[in-house]
Amino acid sequence: AQVSFLHLFSEMVRNLGNKSTPVFHEALTVILSSIAWAQRQLDIVNDELETLATKQADDPASNSNAEADSDDESVADDFQLADDEDNDNGEMPVGISARGELEQRKSAARAIRQLATKCLTQMFTLVAPSFSFTPYMPCVYEVVVDPRIDNLASENTQSSSALLLLLRSWTVTPAYFAYLTEYNPLTFPMLLDILVAPKVQPAVVFLVLVIVQAFLDYDPEIAVQKHGLSEDSAQACLELVQTTIQSHVSRILAHMRVCFSNANLAVGATAGQSSSSLVMHQIHILSRVAEYATKETHDAQALLDLLLPMLKRPNSLVPSRTKGDVLTIMLRFIPLVLSPVLSTTPHDEQRKLLADYLASISDSFSRLRLDTARVTLTSILSLMATIDRDLQGPEAPQPTPLESAARLVEELNAYSTKKIGEPDYDRRLAAFAQLNEELWSRPEFDAHAWIPVLHNLVYFAQDEEEMAIRSNASFGLARFVTRTAQAFTADPQSDESQALGASMRTILLPSIKHMLASRPEVVQVEFLGVLRKAVRECGQFFAQLQDLLVLDTADEEANFFYNILHIQTHRRTRAMRRFRDLVAKNVDAH
Repeated sequence: AQVSFLHLFSEMVRNLGNKSTPVFHEALTVILSSIAWAQRQLDIVNDELETLATKQADDPASNSNAEADSDDESVADDFQLADDEDNDNGEMPVGISARGELEQRKSAARAIRQLATKCLTQMFTLVAPSFSFTPYMPCVYEVVVDPRIDNLASENTQSSSALLLLLRSWTVTPAYFAYLTEYNPLTFPMLLDILVAPKVQPAVVFLVLVIVQAFLDYDPEIAVQKHGLSEDSAQACLELVQTTIQSHVSRILAHMRVCFSNANLAVGATAGQSSSSLVMHQIHILSRVAEYATKETHDAQALLDLLLPMLKRPNSLVPSRTKGDVLTIMLRFIPLVLSPVLSTTPHDEQRKLLADYLASISDSFSRLRLDTARVTLTSILSLMATIDRDLQGPEAPQPTPLESAARLVEELNAYSTKKIGEPDYDRRLAAFAQLNEELWSRPEFDAHAWIPVLHNLVYFAQDEEEMAIRSNASFGLARFVTRTAQAFTADPQSDESQALGASMRTILLPSIKHMLASRPEVVQVEFLGVLRKAVRECGQFFAQLQDLLVLDTADEEANFFYNILHIQTHRRTRAMRRFRDLVAKNVDAH
């Protein structure tokens, strides 16, 4: 009878929707009573099974007989409710073992509890404005949630249980948010613990993240307009959300760290789309949680170490907007790790971390094209320049090299204050002029400062539409080559020479190789000019360039670099013929 009623009620709600709300009061009484009865039956059966197991352990002969009986009568894992209806007198089939009878009773009680919980979830999902569940919530917790809250993580590793789906239904409208937090303080933390349950499946993790995201994405204005909340209720809900997230931010970050260790990590050339989507969802969650992070948060460094590699992944795996979320996280977490005021990290380790983060952020300047992402990058670089000054102490120069670089990069990426998304070309060209006429030769503008600037120059030298930007950027790269040549000529073993040489090998030369192989001709011309200057001025200092010295002749008519992309086709052909002859001559010589 219970099962028939629950099936009937489920179909009625599914077909009638909000028209079924007049019977919710009576239905809730029956549904909660069914769940309470099923839970009592499960408790009784579990006690009897434990008692039976104890007796069998004490009496080996009885144990072997019970096992033989169990082998004779196999018990189905899923109880067939129709059979229960055929045995209304409560009599079990003859020959079934005592353990088999208990298992059938247990399966029947579980089926009823599950079906009744699903009916309850359907009712909440309707979001009926004319019905309030609040008077019933203490009973819902007492009957449905509290008996199972301790096992919530272990019961949801392989798939989402009916209880987890019920908790999910309490986020369909902000009016229900209080149901997750006010009646049992363990509900929200136990829900988060599912994220780190052993062998938890991605689908379950995704569902838990959806619940958390509902809190993080809450907007009072949308709550008033879309969900019909009053302004007072919307504001009260906002306070509830902020209090809940703030009190659990450390747990969320610690668990997300484990999630990334298991899933981020799976994103790669062989990873499936579901894994990639899950990681992107996790990054979005972290970008929102970062707003609540405080100096008591201890997992910021570990999360940064996990997120930084995402910036270097191709856009096909990690879209630009997701990388923008990663940068938002970094902007909030870097002070927690590096700031002398907030961080407890040792000074030497802070300096090393600063260099690592600077390399990653600088590299992103040559990769990311999204306007908002580049603005965030400039903010992070400015923040790191401030931290660099604090780490150097009172003896730091005014301004520090990194501060000069941060100001220059901010101007190079300036946007108009009058038109959204429109570059401010006057400020950008002024910044290029400052770099190419003044800063490039100043001793205080050291190799440390050149790193983010180089990546920006590589990025802007690829601009196919704005010739002024492209030519100024390539001229800036040529200035860097000259600065490196001057340093090596003065003292090849100095720290400055070694640092500039490292940037030449790891940043400029790989970029030239990539651009010459894959970019349009207008871009290739710019980078070919930079390569010609690098060969001419630094060829004797770098093994990668020494073999190209024979191509750079004083006679422009015979110069390979000058002619290979010349506008006249016959000069290109002649350059290729000369290159062929030089290669053949070199092969014969060896």
